[in-house]
Amino acid sequence: MTNLKRTIHQNTLARFQYMKSFQKLGVTFDEYCDFLYFNTETGFALQNATLFGKSIKRNNAFWFVQNVEEVFIQEVYRFQPKTSTPYILDCGSNIGLSLIYFKRQFPQARVVGFEPDPIIHETCRYNLKAFGYDDVEVLNAAVWKQAGSIHFLPDNCLGGKIVEGELPAGVDAAQVTSLKAVRLKSYLTEKIDFMKIDIEGAEMDVLRDCQDELHWVENLFIEYHSAGNKPQELPELLSMLSAAGFRYYINSAWQKMKHPFVEHPIHTTSSYDLQLNIFAYRR
Repeated sequence: MTNLKRTIHQNTLARFQYMKSFQKLGVTFDEYCDFLYFNTETGFALQNATLFGKSIKRNNAFWFVQNVEEVFIQEVYRFQPKTSTPYILDCGSNIGLSLIYFKRQFPQARVVGFEPDPIIHETCRYNLKAFGYDDVEVLNAAVWKQAGSIHFLPDNCLGGKIVEGELPAGVDAAQVTSLKAVRLKSYLTEKIDFMKIDIEGAEMDVLRDCQDELHWVENLFIEYHSAGNKPQELPELLSMLSAAGFRYYINSAWQKMKHPFVEHPIHTTSSYDLQLNIFAYRR
C-alpha cells in the first residue's frame, strides 16, 4: 500500500479528488487506494470504518468506497418530496448507506428497509444505531413475488441474490441458504414518495407481481440486472413503467464491456452483461 500511496501523491489530480470529496466523509486514504486501483481482493470480513464522524462497520473496501461515492457524492437517490415526512421503501439496504442518506436528507421520513442476508442485516442495524436512527425499520427479509421463504446465495457484500432453478456455475448447493421473503406488493397500499429496488436480478419477478400497484409510487429507482445466459427483459420493464404513468431516465450502473461487439461472446453465463440505473418519476 505504501507504493500505491506514493504513486497517488505524485498524481496531483488524484490527491486533490480524495481530499475534495472523500476525506471529509471519513474514507481513509488506504480505502481510497483500493477503490482507485480497483482492488477488490481485500476480503469481505467486516471491518471498522468511519462515516461522517461515526464509527460504523463495512465489508470490502473497494465496494464500500464505490457505494459511498454513489450514495453521498453522486447522490443517485436524491429526490424532492412534496412533504417533510416522506415514506421511503428501500429494497436491498445492504449495510445501510442508502438508509443513512435518506435520514440525513429527511430527518422526519418514515423509512422501511429490506435486507435478506442475516450478517449484512445486523451490520445495517449497527450502522443505523451509530447514527441514532432508531426509527428506521429494517426487515431481515428479501422482497419477492410471494411471502414465505427463498433460496439465497450470500456473498457477504453487495451481490447476495435469490436463486431459482439451476445454480450458477461454480456454486455448490451448500452455499445456498433458505431465508424469509416478504411480498413487496403487500406494502404498496398507500402513497410511497420514493422506492428503491436494487435486488440483484430479482427485480423483474417482483415488479411483474406488483405492477398494478405502482400507481402508489411517486419516484422509483431500479437497478436493472441482465444475466448473460437469459433473455434481456429491459423492453418489458420500460413498458411496465410507461403503463404505470412514469417517465424514465437511464444511466449505466457499471461498465460491463468496453467493446461490446467484441466482448459479448464471453458474457454467456449467469453473470451480468448489463447493469443500468433507471430513474422513474412522474410529472
